[in-house]
Amino acid sequence: MTSAFELSIASQSKPFPWAPLATAVYINAQATGLHPLITITAQPVALLQPAVEASNAALTCKSEYNLLTVLLTDSGKTTMGSTAICSILSKAFPEAGLWPKELADALEFTLLGTMEKLTSTDPKSIKEALSAVNETLAFGMFPVKYSFTVADLCLWGAIKGNPLVSTEMASGRYSEVERWYKEFMEPRSVTTKVYKLIKDLSAVFPTHRKCGLTNRNPRQKRSPRLSNLRVLNKAKWSHGSLLRYFFCAICV
Repeated sequence: MTSAFELSIASQSKPFPWAPLATAVYINAQATGLHPLITITAQPVALLQPAVEASNAALTCKSEYNLLTVLLTDSGKTTMGSTAICSILSKAFPEAGLWPKELADALEFTLLGTMEKLTSTDPKSIKEALSAVNETLAFGMFPVKYSFTVADLCLWGAIKGNPLVSTEMASGRYSEVERWYKEFMEPRSVTTKVYKLIKDLSAVFPTHRKCGLTNRNPRQKRSPRLSNLRVLNKAKWSHGSLLRYFFCAICV
């Protein structure tokens, strides 16, 4: 039995589509059967291009840094764009809990607005989006309301994947986002699963140093984007942040 959904990642994708990959990995982790809910493959860009042209893939973010990095195929329909793919997968598998019904409107608004801006090449839009998320995270644990959703994966993926976002993050103006990224998202099991999958894909799909798929764990210090994020002084935590993380510690 094969999955109806196939996520194809360009082996030479730059930036790397972390958000769609993380979304697929998270959903597959919820599967109870022997087969994954979403098939994930790595292909050369040269093989993805004909698929796009033949299917007239749905483009929802023409300003995205590099659209031809990831494709989602479902029953002959092909979709491009990180945010669009994350949205489709989250809605298709409600049992994964990434798109709760009660948060549907808020998620739609956030993905089409803030998260879409974080995949763009416009520095102004990226600054606006990061400022909005930073303000939200000053008073809550999640980018959207009170629950872990696809918005968390989109934000994490944008920080890792869009070089313009990681450069802006290195400015030090978004302390709440930095803290959320380092202390909430990176330790989550889904990120570990994503890194392991990349390593496994690299083993069967040879790549060179400049490819998106690498054998090295991206969390190592040699990664310039992650090492540029400041190690924050916890004494400077805001009152809202202290309450938020204290509550999280109690719940865990």
